Amino acid sequence: MRICLVSHGFPPLERTGVENYTAALAEALVRAGHAVDVFVPRRDDRSPELALHREERGGYAVHWLTANRPPADPRDLLLRPEIGKRFGAFLDRERPDLVHFQHLVKLGIELVHEAAARGVPTVYTAHDYYPVCHRYTLLRPDLASCAVRGDAMACALCDTALGYLNGLPGLGDYQMGVLPDQVGEASWRALGALLADDPEPAGLGTAAVDAAYDRRRELDARRAEAFARIDRILAPTRFLAADLVRGGLDPERIEVLPYGIENADLLDLSPVRRRGGPVRFAFLGGLAKHKGVHLLLDAFARVPEGATLDVWGGSTDAPYVERVRARAAAVGARWGGPYERAQLPALLAEVDVVVVPSIWAENYPLVIREAFSARRPVVAFGFGAMSESVRDGVDGLLAAPRDVEDLARVLTRLAREEGLVERLAAEIAPVKGIDEQARELVARYEPLVAAARARRAEGAAEVPAAVRGFAARVRELAAQPQRELLRRAFSGLDRLAAGLGAGEAAPDRGREVDWVRERLEAGEIERGWLRGTADSLARERDWLREELARERAELARTAKAEAEQRRLVGDLHDELRLARAGGRELRAALERAERNLRRGEGHLRTTADLGAAALRAQETLFAAEVGPLIDLLHYLAGTTRPPGAGGDPFGELLLRVRDARETATGLAEELGWRRTTMGAARDAARRRLLWTLLRRTELGRTIAGWETPPGAGGGRGAGGEGGDEP
Repeated sequence: MRICLVSHGFPPLERTGVENYTAALAEALVRAGHAVDVFVPRRDDRSPELALHREERGGYAVHWLTANRPPADPRDLLLRPEIGKRFGAFLDRERPDLVHFQHLVKLGIELVHEAAARGVPTVYTAHDYYPVCHRYTLLRPDLASCAVRGDAMACALCDTALGYLNGLPGLGDYQMGVLPDQVGEASWRALGALLADDPEPAGLGTAAVDAAYDRRRELDARRAEAFARIDRILAPTRFLAADLVRGGLDPERIEVLPYGIENADLLDLSPVRRRGGPVRFAFLGGLAKHKGVHLLLDAFARVPEGATLDVWGGSTDAPYVERVRARAAAVGARWGGPYERAQLPALLAEVDVVVVPSIWAENYPLVIREAFSARRPVVAFGFGAMSESVRDGVDGLLAAPRDVEDLARVLTRLAREEGLVERLAAEIAPVKGIDEQARELVARYEPLVAAARARRAEGAAEVPAAVRGFAARVRELAAQPQRELLRRAFSGLDRLAAGLGAGEAAPDRGREVDWVRERLEAGEIERGWLRGTADSLARERDWLREELARERAELARTAKAEAEQRRLVGDLHDELRLARAGGRELRAALERAERNLRRGEGHLRTTADLGAAALRAQETLFAAEVGPLIDLLHYLAGTTRPPGAGGDPFGELLLRVRDARETATGLAEELGWRRTTMGAARDAARRRLLWTLLRRTELGRTIAGWETPPGAGGGRGAGGEGGDEP
């Protein structure tokens, strides 16, 4: 089987988890007897843009695509048609039976369409959240976790925030986001406001967010369309598989298949060794912010005597690397820097516990598998899929997510509790190797390849029995890589020369024609036989031309019908995608409307409570003022003593009645104002609900073009302050 592996990076240029896994898988597939080509981009200023260079390595080939032009915006990050065309040409030349995508970042989703257009079956291993999150870590630019899936507005705010950060000086390659002290206080507040849908502090208008929203909806739809064309999606954890389904992927095409890794050189390392000495902690991996090394160093500073920490890894985020390097020196940790995979056995031999302090919902870190292969326990933050990797209290310990104090507690426990490290190490289960992984993958490749071949056979036109063998041979040759066809052609020329008896008599290929002519003149080759053979071949050629012409006409009719079917199916897919997108948008709008309605109902309740209090006050005052009148009436009836003490009862009554009238008039005016306020609040809440539902629709934009909607104040439609909330 000819297998193409596609990745966004490859050793020795890039050496994090996906890249090392892809290299190990290529070698394992070769050992299993398969032909492997790796398609991968790289930056190479010495090579023209989109140049493709082939490198033979360990029984497989690496095809390096020069990609020097960085993406200019979110659209450019997802859609790279020029790279897609080069991949299409690569598929035409190498003719793989199957393409296994490891990642599409830096490459673009057009690669999926190029494979599908040629009927090449595809598999995608989800190493992270890229199919449902264009940032693939579910982290916002302020490094807070994102809890939503499939929300175009949330993703648009991330896009806008990244554009804002790109304009700030001194950040360098900040990768996933920034820490608060990397930017000024005002910039940090502006970033937070922007992520909360308030672009004004960042110096942006609402039009920028609206444009980002429209663009993100389109890009998310196109990404979903591409992943819908992939035949099989593999997720190494149940947690990731569930998140992919939450993000809109078809659960029927997702399979949970844990990784296997290259670990043969890690299995025979000596066990952890304490012997009363300090516990040796280590971090191994990429020094990116979302890997949380800064939190590990802060936690290690709280660990008492009796532990050491080594930090190994590198990153293109130079400011962050310098930050953690300085912090490592300050807390007494040893700085190792970048390392090669070949160094890993020696590094793990000097480690007791590996720490994985990631601040994002990690999926299936290979460093955990490497540590377990060497029987080293692991400490990690307990969120994401970590609980599927580390069994808390069995083969490692989990700390509360992002909690420096709790991580320090766990490290301190390991440093102080005698025998704990050894007990955890003894419970580590065997780790799947890369050769077992290759066998599992081949078992999943084979049905897809067989189905693709069956589809091609069904689509092939029926040929006369006399040429079926010839047609089958043509199909077989057409499926071969161009490189193999050239090899066969040169080999065929050698066999022809040998068959004609050339042997050593044909000194070089430039004289082969002359040599054949000489043999003809000498009578060593019968001219009549050659002429008869030529005439027969000419007749077969003419017949084949006629058959091919008829087949082309039939294929043209079939292709036209298939194109019409594809168009109809495409229209149905478009309608389905629009319905899905509309459903997600409606759900988001209804949630915002529900929040606004709750706030509106609260305001109405507050106003109603005030009105009720006013009524109670009126009743109290009325009772107080009418009381003297009742007393006077009793007095006139001769049943009680006169009210007051020696005063004029009638004058006093008149004064009290006047005061009561003034009080009642004031209360009536206040109640009228309260009723007006309640009505206005009710109407505003109703109009706000309508505007919230419409603001992201074509109708809403049309209304916004007429005038500011009632009750919206200076909101998004008017280009002023505000947003979704009243």
